[in-house]
Amino acid sequence: MTYKLKIVNGFRVVFLFTAYTLIILFSIIASLKLDIITLKLIIIFGTILIFGLFFYYLCVGEMIVVTDNNNLTLKWIKKPLFDYRKLTSIPINGIRTIVIDQDQIIRKIYFQSEKIRLNTWKPDSIFKDDVKEFLKYLHSIEKENENIRIIDSWDEWFEKGYLKIALWINSSIIILGTMLIAYAWIFIEFKPMHLFYLIFLIPQLLIYQMTIKAKMRKQTGCNSCSNSSEV
Repeated sequence: MTYKLKIVNGFRVVFLFTAYTLIILFSIIASLKLDIITLKLIIIFGTILIFGLFFYYLCVGEMIVVTDNNNLTLKWIKKPLFDYRKLTSIPINGIRTIVIDQDQIIRKIYFQSEKIRLNTWKPDSIFKDDVKEFLKYLHSIEKENENIRIIDSWDEWFEKGYLKIALWINSSIIILGTMLIAYAWIFIEFKPMHLFYLIFLIPQLLIYQMTIKAKMRKQTGCNSCSNSSEV
């Protein structure tokens, strides 16, 4: 079987999305000085289109994954610009861990002492590919091979010892951010950014908080169960 996947460089997306937003805002501000409406629209939509396409090709690539009975062979169709990662053929019996988030985004494949970062699109995104079918394939080989396990990024962080640090940072941001917003409201004045923090950022941070705590309880419980079984 052959699967065509779109691969995203997540770090670049975070950085360039901010840059893209600032560039669009700058083009809007610059166009306000013009009197001709048509020229304003050309500048704004031209900026959105040109930089949007450039950033897309900078962040997104395409690969094919060819599967047979023993191997996964990964080949670039189109690399993201300035991406020098080399792909390889992975022996299926050498795969140890597959990291999949929300049962939709394939993050990494660990095999033997190496790993390959994928970071695919969600199956329901507007950019269609074969990630949904490839997910089914990965679940099938997990069932057929006892040495393969599928986890998510929270599990991976727990195993590396990062989850407690993430919980501490998240808690600190919630507490300090809320204190600063309360102080600003009382002693300075209300600003739209305060509303943004309360409506969007705090709920997301609270969701992360609950997710991290639930994952830590689950992992601690699993470790306790395994220790009991060993005794």
